[in-house]
Amino acid sequence: MQHKSHALVIGGSLTGLLMARILANHFDLVTIVERDVYPDQPMPRKVVPHSRFPHTLMLRGQQIFEQLFPGLRAELIGRGAIELDSMQDLIFFTSAGLAARAPSDLGDFFQ
Repeated sequence: MQHKSHALVIGGSLTGLLMARILANHFDLVTIVERDVYPDQPMPRKVVPHSRFPHTLMLRGQQIFEQLFPGLRAELIGRGAIELDSMQDLIFFTSAGLAARAPSDLGDFFQ
């Protein structure tokens, strides 16, 4: 693949930031254009209406993030992120009703 010089990402959402990280492997320069100002501290942003709701990062997402940003999981935990067993600690409501809850060994993928 030919190495390109400049990529432009419109929007600095989580998706935009991930795209910029991936493009950084293929371009000399990656520019992110974002209309919002990022806060200095973690806090809900007015332009992201769902930012006040709890979010989880499922296993495959964690694995991908760790590949792109080695050490991210440890840094997030160090800054107060809560580790949980999603199969046991979360309630999933499906069209068939509540999903069964049971401990899993999904956390073992990071051991």
